[in-house]
Amino acid sequence: ESGKLFRAIKKSSMKFARLVLITAAAGLGAGGGSSTAMTHPPPPHKRTNQEDDKSSISSGNNPRRLLRFRGSDYNDDATLEFLKDSIVKKGNQMDNRNLVLAEYHLVESSCNDALAAAPCENWSDVFETGTRLYSAEIKIPCGKCVYLDASPGEVLYGKKLVFENGLNIVGKLILPNDGAIELYTKYIFVQGILSMPPPAEGSSNGLPSPEEGDRLIITLYGTDDLTFKADNATDNSHQDGEGVSHKAIVVAGGRLDIRAMDPTCPSWVKLQSISYNGPDYDVLTVGEDAARCWSTPGSRILLTSDTYDHLDSNTAIVIGREEGQLDQLRVFPLEKKKTAVDETFGYADFAVEVALLDRSLVIQGKEEIEDDLKTFGGHVIVLHTPMIEQHLEGALLTNMGQQGKLGKYPLHFHMSGNVEGSTLAKNVIWESNQRCIVIHGTHNVTIDSNVAFDNEGHCFVLEDGWERHNKFINNLGARTKSPSVLPGSRDEPRNVVGETDDFPATYWITNPTNHYIGNVAAGSSGPGFWFELKKRSPEKEFGTNINKNPRTGKLGTFANNTAHSNNFRAGFTTYHPGYTAPKGTVWTNTKSYKNKGNGLFFHGTQNIRVHGGLLADNNGAARNFGHAWAEYDGVTVIGRSAHVDQLVSQGRMAYQGCSRLGGLSIQPNQGQWKGATIKNCIFEGFDKGCTGGDSAIIWVEKDQVGEFDSAPIIYNNTVGPYDNPITACATEKAKVRYVAVEDRDGSLSNSGSPGFYVQNEEAVTNFLYESDCQEERECLRFCPNTCLRIGKVMISNDITTRGFKMYITDGGIMSDGSNRRAEILRGSFGPERSKVGNPHALMPFVLPAPKLGKYEITFKDRFGNPAWPGYAMIELERSPECGNLGEDFLKESHLELVIPESNERCKDLFYLDDYENEIFGWQDTFAGLEINQENETQSYFVSTNKRKKNGLSNVLILRAIDASCLKANPGRTYTLSGKIRITNADGNQVETDGTDMLSPMIVLHVNPSFTRTWRVATSADGWTEWSKDIQLPNDMSEAWEAFIVIKESSFNEFHVMDWSMELRNDLPPRMQDPIVQITNQETKHYLMVGDEGADFPFSGLDSTLLSPIKLQQDFCPTTGNYAEHELSSPCFLIVFEDFGANGRCMYARANGKWRQGLGLAASNKAADADHIWYLEQVECDSSENGCAIVRNAANGRSLYENNKFFRVGASPKGDQEWLWRDSHNWHFEIFGTDTELDLSLWASPAFTNRGE
Repeated sequence: ESGKLFRAIKKSSMKFARLVLITAAAGLGAGGGSSTAMTHPPPPHKRTNQEDDKSSISSGNNPRRLLRFRGSDYNDDATLEFLKDSIVKKGNQMDNRNLVLAEYHLVESSCNDALAAAPCENWSDVFETGTRLYSAEIKIPCGKCVYLDASPGEVLYGKKLVFENGLNIVGKLILPNDGAIELYTKYIFVQGILSMPPPAEGSSNGLPSPEEGDRLIITLYGTDDLTFKADNATDNSHQDGEGVSHKAIVVAGGRLDIRAMDPTCPSWVKLQSISYNGPDYDVLTVGEDAARCWSTPGSRILLTSDTYDHLDSNTAIVIGREEGQLDQLRVFPLEKKKTAVDETFGYADFAVEVALLDRSLVIQGKEEIEDDLKTFGGHVIVLHTPMIEQHLEGALLTNMGQQGKLGKYPLHFHMSGNVEGSTLAKNVIWESNQRCIVIHGTHNVTIDSNVAFDNEGHCFVLEDGWERHNKFINNLGARTKSPSVLPGSRDEPRNVVGETDDFPATYWITNPTNHYIGNVAAGSSGPGFWFELKKRSPEKEFGTNINKNPRTGKLGTFANNTAHSNNFRAGFTTYHPGYTAPKGTVWTNTKSYKNKGNGLFFHGTQNIRVHGGLLADNNGAARNFGHAWAEYDGVTVIGRSAHVDQLVSQGRMAYQGCSRLGGLSIQPNQGQWKGATIKNCIFEGFDKGCTGGDSAIIWVEKDQVGEFDSAPIIYNNTVGPYDNPITACATEKAKVRYVAVEDRDGSLSNSGSPGFYVQNEEAVTNFLYESDCQEERECLRFCPNTCLRIGKVMISNDITTRGFKMYITDGGIMSDGSNRRAEILRGSFGPERSKVGNPHALMPFVLPAPKLGKYEITFKDRFGNPAWPGYAMIELERSPECGNLGEDFLKESHLELVIPESNERCKDLFYLDDYENEIFGWQDTFAGLEINQENETQSYFVSTNKRKKNGLSNVLILRAIDASCLKANPGRTYTLSGKIRITNADGNQVETDGTDMLSPMIVLHVNPSFTRTWRVATSADGWTEWSKDIQLPNDMSEAWEAFIVIKESSFNEFHVMDWSMELRNDLPPRMQDPIVQITNQETKHYLMVGDEGADFPFSGLDSTLLSPIKLQQDFCPTTGNYAEHELSSPCFLIVFEDFGANGRCMYARANGKWRQGLGLAASNKAADADHIWYLEQVECDSSENGCAIVRNAANGRSLYENNKFFRVGASPKGDQEWLWRDSHNWHFEIFGTDTELDLSLWASPAFTNRGE
């Protein structure tokens, strides 16, 4: 049946049942219903039942038509199958509603379907009103509509109703929008509808104040914890209910539709002008709508801070509208002067915001006397209620929130999924004990034009980082303060993990996929806007959030937001952990000024483009502390404005001296083409005679990394003639070296000539003519018409390369007769990582194009000997623009790395180890190392120490070795040896057998493709002496990085001593990998392979067909057949080289026999040990040189040709009966010649005699 829905409840032991709702069909019939007149019809603008019964996602008049999770993740086949399997009907009821899955979610109830057509009865007719005190719970039944008759002239006008056991709205309650009444209650449960129709547009001539006008007040009182349970008449059910603390308004399966404010009345405006009129009053120009709506005598208004002080906001009391002026208010004299638009020197943003703090609807928590309850106010929560449009507009919420209790906030959407169409608008949250508006596990809420003042903790909040597509528009927050205790600290059990309200942000953003437009953060003890994008539990475990990380999410619209007068870190910040934004992410027209920290503070971030906007009067305009691909385009940046000078002259602010004059920072170590772009910006206010530190338009970061390898792009900016353009003086303490910043078009230097700002380092200036550069200023020299390029040499970060120096020479002669060169010390670890995840150490340089041929780059160790740092790789930054100099800049072809002779330094690859004074050799990864010595005659040994302290199992120690030595000695043998022992957490030595996971694993990695692995048996008494010969392959040409790792041995500590890796002299280097043709001794057939795609090798007589075979050396397996017999011959791949073979190699799988498991792999690289082979030399009648058995190194299977069917196969392992037949013997010749392969170099003696 079209439109049919199965509604059911899956019973659960949890507090709420898991409600399972599925769509049965796509089509829907037209729903409908007509309204009838109410019993006591009031004026239409007060209590219309039909008009205010609206739903966010509806069709026709049925409030639950076409409900669906827009953009939800519940649309895959697996989820739908789960739903079908999980249905449990409530009775036998089935109706034709169309709903959707939502775990723990509640729905609107069918018993209220006829409300739109039902008459509404007055409260005074339904409930006894004589005593106005209700000792039992008052319930409005499902399907019933009640109007609270408290408008002027009605029965309850001016009265107070006391609910000792709360108010439960299962049907519908309509509140008058002009009523005067107080509802004094322990709770209000909304399972049906709580509504208030809107006033007519433009009807307000002054919202009520505490002194004048009618207000509807809801006071929440009591300290007993409450439990919400769904009413039996509803379509919701559960077993134990949900704890909701106390003083609660709970919307659970119901709907708020409260519109308590004239839509034409603004919440806040900018102060246009101010007139101080002596002791009686002041006059504020606020605009006609604001003056009309805010004119009630006694109304309280907020004026935000216009200084650096986040507490410098004040309230004022309205006297009335200024006579004859439609846009002005008369107020009692202000506590202190404020800045209006007409005195901001052309920057209207510096004017204060003015907001009305009073409303006609007040929701408040009763203040408690006991000290431990003083911060326990009321709270409003929309609980597990998806797909129902909620609307709360025009309420004042004060003394709300319960400090220290998670989930108890003034306004809170809790785990309600998609509530598209829901709106919180023009509300005031004043003096909240904990946060302001919190969206948790809920999507598509609009938070518009709300005012939050003098509240504790984060204010406008996305609670757990998985909330999406919510819209924060035109909200104002001021005087946001730190709480005494964090959320969760008063819960049982205590739960404060991840809460950061002690540094409260007015806008706490935990997921970027939301929209922020036109919001203002006007003073917080923390930052104004904080992107704290962490994975937070428990929502990170939900199915819809698996593998999703808010730190990498797409940003919604982020435009026209303002932060000023904030106390800590920045107006806007991404610290910590940062924001890995997608490319093209834009902050549009962002304004940040008069913050004690920075205007913007980026950390661990990338790809933010700041387009337009204003950064003024901050301690630093923008700090890019790890901001890759930062961009500032069309931003106005003011060091110190005329407005600050005015505040100082008025005595409202202390003289700032040379502080708060920082401009835009550039990150020294933002290499790999990630440097900042600064273009089309206007800079002013940096001409205050201040020098040093960060007092300049652009300043180089003073962070922990000591090398400058960034290449920022700076052009087409407007700089005043006396402004300080750039400084690197802040880097002196951190010793940032080799700074070079290009001014592409001369706009930064105001010289009109492109050029570079450089540090006065010999490593840079030695390759420049002195006349090329101006005198040093701000720790930099400007070199016009000079073309430089930044680069770095990345070397091993092994501890033994500490103290290395790099030398760059070009063959030129200095004025003193010495060779022209740059001497560069090894730098710190950089952010780039090698292929194995280890950070490189950096050796930066800044060079022009060479004047004499090439630059040569060499290295010396800490003793001054020629050395090689394990590996070295050149990386150049983006090419410079260099004005009109064309292509005359440094290129990689201009640089040559010179590797020293391999003689002495390659004899022992551990020769630099030294442990007498510090650890100089082995290094750790999360292991922690310390030096020990058992007695004065014994060598020093190195021990890990973090496993027993921290319970870590996944740690290792590492020793990098010089890959150039391996590259220089192909085919040679190194002996790796040393002493090792392991101890447990009690310090006792542990005995292992060398086979299980407790046994230490020693691994040799030679990148890109060689690895050897061994398990080591250890003793319970003393050191284990371990040694292994390692024969290198003939082809080591691609080796670039090598290291030894000791790992595993779960939870035990490693101890190592007297390690070496020595080059043996008893074996000469082997020849390069031979290309041969292989002939079966019995059949005289050649081993061949078919054209591309053939599965098996085969044999034939024609030697010209696809028979060239390379014996490509590779590492021998550390277990299996080869290791069991410890043969000396090399191992190799059998690679078919020519024609259509495409370099495929042969394999023989373990546990196979004959032609089973024999085949060809698609690549000439070993996928596993079954691809590796070796030769055993045997006698051969046709050759003095002998023949060979072709043996699989992993499993011992030997290659043969069947002399009956002429098929190539591989015998089972150890099948001696077949092994010695001629069909298993093969003859080897160098391809294309009559020369036999020298099997003395390529084969080992057979390990079994023929007769055995």
